[in-house]
Amino acid sequence: MMRSRSASPRASALRMAWTIASRVAIGGSSHRELANDARILGAGRNGCHKDATDSVDDVVTGQENRAMPHPDRIAIVGASLGGLRTAQTLRGRGKFEGTITLIGAEPHYPYDRPPLSKQVLAGEWGPERTLLDPPDKVDELGLDLRLGTRAEGLDLEAREVALSDGERVGFDSLIIATGATPRTLPNTPDLAGIYTLRTIDDSMRIRAELAQGPRVAVVG
Repeated sequence: MMRSRSASPRASALRMAWTIASRVAIGGSSHRELANDARILGAGRNGCHKDATDSVDDVVTGQENRAMPHPDRIAIVGASLGGLRTAQTLRGRGKFEGTITLIGAEPHYPYDRPPLSKQVLAGEWGPERTLLDPPDKVDELGLDLRLGTRAEGLDLEAREVALSDGERVGFDSLIIATGATPRTLPNTPDLAGIYTLRTIDDSMRIRAELAQGPRVAVVG
């Protein structure tokens, strides 16, 4: 099998994008219909889609790569650190000029999550300080941003991602970087005062509750 040094810049960028996504998306996906970890999907032999979770070389290098058409449309599910850095890698190192659709369930521009349990929760930062890049810099990437829209299904035959608003996004290659979701305690449906911490909105709700000086128990 030929190695990555013989791959095209676009193929190398796809492999790097997969690496970024896989390192960031740790844990179970919130979209179980899509995947339970980070992966990239492309066309393999005879146009069939191949899951590259185990061996990305099979998709972007060697003989498999000869059967994969150059993608004109790349969809990225997950608009956090992994999703944004993937898009930046494709536009930068990969010089990819096709359509990149970035899909995120939250309405916010991509932001950094670690401060949510630290500076934001302590009231030292406002939510805007967690942004990974200014919105205008993200806009310069020329992405088809689908923020505030959850990815709910994947049709490999049609090469489409089904969205929560009823739309379907077509793709030639798909990168899933949805990351992890917090587990909830059993038998605690909609009980007041019980929170999970994953998003900006979660952090702000907990911060407001802490301002009232309650006793707190942390699980995890």
